[in-house]
Amino acid sequence: PLLQATTADFRVEGHFLGHIRRLRTLYQARQQALVEQLQQQLGGFFRITPVDAGMHLIAWLPPALDDDAIAKQLARHNIHTYALSDYCIGHVLPPALLIGFAGTPEHQARERVAALARALDAMGCLTQAT
Repeated sequence: PLLQATTADFRVEGHFLGHIRRLRTLYQARQQALVEQLQQQLGGFFRITPVDAGMHLIAWLPPALDDDAIAKQLARHNIHTYALSDYCIGHVLPPALLIGFAGTPEHQARERVAALARALDAMGCLTQAT
């Protein structure tokens, strides 16, 4: 009851909406920083689709690549993404990775994308896609 009453007060007093607004601004800035770095460092490999809602953007892969295999190989490099095909009933969409941005502060975007680029290069994906 105490937690419910506190939560109700938080919402009634408008704090919840303020919290949502702050997070939207924060996540929008984080997504923008990540998109900029992805385009600078891997723009020839990925085609990036930013999102208006949510915490993941879509990084479209070259058509010949397998998003599930790439996501699994990236995990071995301690880079965690999601294969878009995991969320499709049929494979009607081109291969893509869902890349989270909510947990990556703006100042870390460059180094995180550099690590992604190094992993993709080590996996042979960057040369395979050209």
